Amino acid sequence: MSRLVLRIWLPDRPGALGAVASRVGAIHGDVVGIEVVERDGGVAVDDLVVDLPSDDLIELMLAEVRQVDGVRIEDIHPDSSAPADPTRAAFESACALMQAEDLAELARLTVEQASQLVGADWVCLLERQGELVAGSGAVPHTSWLAAFRDGVKGGGADGPADPVCMEVTGPDWDLLIGRQSRPLRGRERDRILGMAALTSARWIELGRQQSRRVHPSGAGKAQTA
Repeated sequence: MSRLVLRIWLPDRPGALGAVASRVGAIHGDVVGIEVVERDGGVAVDDLVVDLPSDDLIELMLAEVRQVDGVRIEDIHPDSSAPADPTRAAFESACALMQAEDLAELARLTVEQASQLVGADWVCLLERQGELVAGSGAVPHTSWLAAFRDGVKGGGADGPADPVCMEVTGPDWDLLIGRQSRPLRGRERDRILGMAALTSARWIELGRQQSRRVHPSGAGKAQTA
């Protein structure tokens, strides 16, 4: 059994997605997950998580899908860990972040969960001064990262195929994500934005917890007086 993620462009009309699923089923494939990652101008970009009984069927499946009128294949790649339900995977990532017990663990979990959510080649957190906080995958050199980050924030073009840079406002970090195989689409970017907001929220809560430990309430003193 082989699990693949098939990204397709198709007309945003009733029946188009069903026709694709039927073609996959015709060669004994099983569409176990579907997500609309972008929709614009009468065209939808969908990710299909497909289980095939054999890798030998991949080319046949692609040939079948291409027979559907108006469908174009953007990318196909193997991913044994691709979730059938991306929304549930996003909630699980959120739960993991909110259970971080210190700043180092929060940084590590942020890059790990971001990488898993979008299948990134690399993910990192960069301080405003350009220092690397945490990284996952083949992270480029910090000088390149800082130059890219500053170019994006200075008004440079951040096209859909480029690495993505998003602010994590609480700890004043920047979250950078690179994926060469296919661009990050709208819904994927929205999930990463949500993750950045959760990281900021957890950073603030960790700071409050630390403050309470350093500056305990005066209740104990009143009891011993």
